[in-house]
Amino acid sequence: MLIEDTFSYLNHNQHKNPCFHQPVLVASRDVIADPVRRQGWIDNCWLQEQWASAITPKGFFFCEVAAAFDTVFNGPGGLPVEPGCWRRPLADFADQINRWCQRSGVCLPLPGRRDSEGRDDLTAGNAAELGRLGSPAIAAGRYVVFDPNDFRPDQPGWQPQRYLRPEP
Repeated sequence: MLIEDTFSYLNHNQHKNPCFHQPVLVASRDVIADPVRRQGWIDNCWLQEQWASAITPKGFFFCEVAAAFDTVFNGPGGLPVEPGCWRRPLADFADQINRWCQRSGVCLPLPGRRDSEGRDDLTAGNAAELGRLGSPAIAAGRYVVFDPNDFRPDQPGWQPQRYLRPEP
């Protein structure tokens, strides 16, 4: 298998433990109007700095959220999967960053939601696009629209990478 031949380690998270995940579908472009300020958040994204790249049938992505978004939103695909592809300069991923980080809320200090709630937080723009694409979660109303006016950049103790927490 190409993935096993290319990489020596593969981590599977089956989400069997209680998890609180960052609201990835809260689009940064819908929350922060100023493109310079928004780019500052994107450039300092914790996921880009600390987490994993991803491979899908559509190619290699600098970020697992970008890979998922490319699949869900019918994007153009990633870079070719080849030995050393994860060592490419960040500039090679500029199209992925410009396309998908604008739709994502991973870079923003937002409160997480328990996986067990069975619904996602998203912004109106992503809700509309997912509805157009026929998302079952949108059709079933399993979402909460985030109001950009509720964004508070000062979130004490915000540590989205610590997603495994006991249920309250």
